[in-house]
Amino acid sequence: MRLKKVFFEVDDLLDDFATEIMHRKLVDKIGIFFSKSNPMIYNFKISHRLKAIRRDLDVIAKDKASLNLVEKRQQPLLPEPYSVQLNLYRQTYSFVPKGEVIGRSDDKQEIVDFLLDSEFEENVVVISIVGLGGLGKTTLAQCVYNDEMIKKNFDKALWVCVSDVFEVKMIAEKIIESGGGEQANYLQLEAVQNELRKMLDGKKYLLVLDDVCNEDPLKWSNLKNMLIG
Repeated sequence: MRLKKVFFEVDDLLDDFATEIMHRKLVDKIGIFFSKSNPMIYNFKISHRLKAIRRDLDVIAKDKASLNLVEKRQQPLLPEPYSVQLNLYRQTYSFVPKGEVIGRSDDKQEIVDFLLDSEFEENVVVISIVGLGGLGKTTLAQCVYNDEMIKKNFDKALWVCVSDVFEVKMIAEKIIESGGGEQANYLQLEAVQNELRKMLDGKKYLLVLDDVCNEDPLKWSNLKNMLIG
């Protein structure tokens, strides 16, 4: 039980930390982010949480024999080139079957309310859903995407699985296809941008980019320029 408690504490801390890092990196590059915490207060709280986790881990380390813990190094199942190639084919989709969503209603409603806030004057509003793999980030995004109020308040809803390769032209092509356009992978970058603008010009749209690993502000900025011109 003690080990499980520490695991969840670390998991929560990583979620909070990743969110804060993403906010700080992208705040001046794309859209608008809101952080309720003062950076100094946030850093103070994080340091105390880290110290508490460290103390718990020290206790567990001393008791690892009684807990039957054995240190192991996990080897990759496949050589790196094959792993990368498989990741290129990983896909997600926007539909979420009823009955598979448990305990996410509060998170979903908070995001929906944020997206429907009529006081926003910015052209682009961004929400990041971050965390370790398997925590239900895609499921939460699916719930928001399929919400009835979202469907009523947005002219278009677009779903793109980015995966490991954050390549602006490729993402733009996927957005066009998600919006009902024809495949655009044979077009030059300028033509792709023109098709994208024709599809989105003057429309209020929700774009979900799922399975994103990129934190490069320049790439995000280039994508934003493609979307809003």
